Amino acid sequence: MPKTHDLVMTLDRRTLESILKGSTGLSDAVASHAMRVEGGTIEDVERFFSYFERPFEVAIRMTVR
Repeated sequence: MPKTHDLVMTLDRRTLESILKGSTGLSDAVASHAMRVEGGTIEDVERFFSYFERPFEVAIRMTVR
């Protein structure tokens, strides 16, 4: 870990996957203590997660012949 940081999030893989799938909200994860945030706000966490595409937000177009 770098010597200085703006934000530290501590969470397990299950919580991360749930957040990325949209099953769990960031505020809910923090409130339930499934995710710990240090050195930042929930808005900072939301900004961080906004940099990533959410899986399956757009339906995959398929053509079967």
